[in-house]
Amino acid sequence: MKDFATQQLRRFLSEPQWRSGGKLPSELQLAKEIGVSRPIVRQALTTLRHEGLITSKRGSGHYFQPLDKTASNIFGSSRSIKGVSDCFRFREVIECAAAAEAARVNDEERMARIDEAAQAMKASSINEQEAFEREFAFHLAIAEATRNPYFPMTLELLKPQIQTGFEIGRFLRDIPIHTTASQVVSEHIEIVEAIHKGDASRAEKLMRNHLKRGRERFMGYED
Repeated sequence: MKDFATQQLRRFLSEPQWRSGGKLPSELQLAKEIGVSRPIVRQALTTLRHEGLITSKRGSGHYFQPLDKTASNIFGSSRSIKGVSDCFRFREVIECAAAAEAARVNDEERMARIDEAAQAMKASSINEQEAFEREFAFHLAIAEATRNPYFPMTLELLKPQIQTGFEIGRFLRDIPIHTTASQVVSEHIEIVEAIHKGDASRAEKLMRNHLKRGRERFMGYED
């Protein structure tokens, strides 16, 4: 339950109203919002604090440091084609390793979240922001399935750059939302199957192919 609460808190803090940071609701309010006990929320907050996502002040509460600002400081905020390409290539290093590690760990609870994220990609009538969020949620679920917090931490920091690539690619090529949806879903399913089977080598290979094809789809060229 702690992992579920941690994931829900990450999603909560990714909402637009938290872009400038601020003080979190009380632990009791968060517990009611998420649907877990207060001790579970406290454990989840401790995880986020260890990851550097929030700070806590005795007698004052918990405060969120916006990931976007941190990401801009660490990774920059390039909106160039080369910048997008560099981000894709860096993701190959991180996310291929994450897919392989998720297959090796084979955590049943986290595997279920990967399945849920993959199924969410099949939904119709979604706007561009929802399409991006569901794609990102799938990759984040795999990162979390490694049980190594540095994988999801890195992916969260990259989120603004990943979204930039998503937006630039569709703008340059005038791609409707669902043009590549069926192919992307198919690639996701293959990755999920390899992870379920504990085939780390295949999971890594399929993730590499998925990101390579993504670079080609969104940028319109091979490099």
